[in-house]
Amino acid sequence: MTAAGLMILTAVVFVPSVNSDFVRWDDPDYVIDNKLLRDGPGLRKIWNPREKENQQYYPLVFTTYWLEYQAWGADARGYHVTNLVLHATNVVLVFALLLRCGFALPVAAGAAAVFALHPTQVPSVLWVAQRKNTLSTVFYLAAFLLYLRHRRQGSWPAYGGCLLAFGAALLSKTQTVTLPLSLLAADWMLQAVGRLRRASLAPLAARILPLLVIGLFAVRNTAAVERERGPRQPPTTPAQRPLIAANAAWFYAGTFVAPVRLVPIYPLWNVVPTDPRWWLGLAAWPAALWAVLRTRRRLGPAPLWGLAHFFIALTPVLGLMPFNYLQFSLVADHYLYLPCIGGGLVLAVLLFRLAAGPTASSRRRSAVSAVGIVLLSGCAVQSYLETRHWRDTEAFFRRTLARNPDCFPANLNLGNWYRRQGRWTEALPLYRGAARLRPDSMQSFSSMVDAVARVEGVDRAVDACSERLRQAPGFYRAHMERAQYLTRLGRTEEAKRDYEAVLRLAPQNSISWDDARRKLEGFQFRPRQR
Repeated sequence: MTAAGLMILTAVVFVPSVNSDFVRWDDPDYVIDNKLLRDGPGLRKIWNPREKENQQYYPLVFTTYWLEYQAWGADARGYHVTNLVLHATNVVLVFALLLRCGFALPVAAGAAAVFALHPTQVPSVLWVAQRKNTLSTVFYLAAFLLYLRHRRQGSWPAYGGCLLAFGAALLSKTQTVTLPLSLLAADWMLQAVGRLRRASLAPLAARILPLLVIGLFAVRNTAAVERERGPRQPPTTPAQRPLIAANAAWFYAGTFVAPVRLVPIYPLWNVVPTDPRWWLGLAAWPAALWAVLRTRRRLGPAPLWGLAHFFIALTPVLGLMPFNYLQFSLVADHYLYLPCIGGGLVLAVLLFRLAAGPTASSRRRSAVSAVGIVLLSGCAVQSYLETRHWRDTEAFFRRTLARNPDCFPANLNLGNWYRRQGRWTEALPLYRGAARLRPDSMQSFSSMVDAVARVEGVDRAVDACSERLRQAPGFYRAHMERAQYLTRLGRTEEAKRDYEAVLRLAPQNSISWDDARRKLEGFQFRPRQR
């Protein structure tokens, strides 16, 4: 009954997802425009780690997209229903895992409810591209349950199933690589409370080592794919990385405790090692660890495991290793999906102790129960409200810009959204913002000039190109754009000079260089040789 109640509660809170659209932030590449989803050969390419057409090598995730595309094409509703079903499944698995660990029913149900309803879970459920989270966690939790069965019953088939489930989790998202460490922490906790038989280090290491080998292989493969597929993380120095990791960990802890002012894409931090404020986050960690060690007996094994799991699960996304999302932001709410299991456990255990302690009065129990209900109700209401900001592309980027106005992808992509609808007046200031934020971006500059021409006229587009060339004479895209608009105005000789400039400045045989050469040939003009 409790598991069914958790699933119903999850469905009620996230029901707006069913009628949500795709968000033009990874969703087009993963589903809408992904040609690999359309036929059998595409499915084979999805499983080829060296296939250049793969967006990422998470073949189980893209196989689910492939199956859905065969069933209902690019209808977003089906993909959202699948995400919601996967999330509800994870809620039940978290509940089952905590019961299997021996926690009381209120603790298991409370922690599972936090996992289900926490506002930071909204991106993982509402964002089709984050199928990576919901699917990988199904396998992650299955591996956890199978490991516990193996430890309790000595069942080696269960251990084999654990290895297979862990491999499937890694084929869905590499962040699950932290499972072996969380298993070790859980094993210690359960031994400490007498729920698992004692085991020496050698047998435990023999069980964990194969998981570590599988995980390291997956990390290596993912790192290779990330290098090949897209732009890398902005350059960071050895001094910056520990500062980023330390401050990101505090950010995630604070966001879990107080999930307010959530942003679909957070501002990109400017980490300056000479700024002492960044060192405060790093310096605070020894003090925090000392405080935990001092109070470890009072806390007990269960909260310690919850804390350990929370931060262990975050380790791959703290910025110590580069991955593509870090070029836009160093933190994101969807990275809290797995850590919420540990955070929810800590919260549920502490509240249960307050309510069920030997000195707890009925009044205290009622008060603590009321606090728990208020917290869960607040999470449910906020999550329900947060779903509005993920219902479609416009809502997503408008929310981002409301709280992060200098977000380059939000300015560019919302401008593109308005352009597709012919709303050029609304697109123009967004393209101007994108061009201001990344003046070297040819895409944002070309889009901005196009919008200027449509809203303010071709002459103003020519002026915008000239202004950019005064600021950066070597920016050949401005020559290319100005030449096209000069041609429309009948100023052919000036256009020829701009095309010649493109031939001098652009990389030879690049798209712009070839286009300029063809334009000059169209003028019956022989291009000058370099």
